[in-house]
Amino acid sequence: QVPLGLALLLCFVLGALVGILFSITQILKNKNKARVLAKKVAVAEQEVANLRQLPIKSSH
Repeated sequence: QVPLGLALLLCFVLGALVGILFSITQILKNKNKARVLAKKVAVAEQEVANLRQLPIKSSH
């Protein structure tokens, strides 16, 4: 027989650990996604900078 208080405490601690684990995985996924998006932004900014340096060609 496990006392009710101990059982409740164990359930609470287990739930907290599962919540923390889930949060950590989400944080890591978000950091990875942010890194990928930052690389895409850098590439796009470089492309815009390159396009700004091109001379404007006349269509005439």
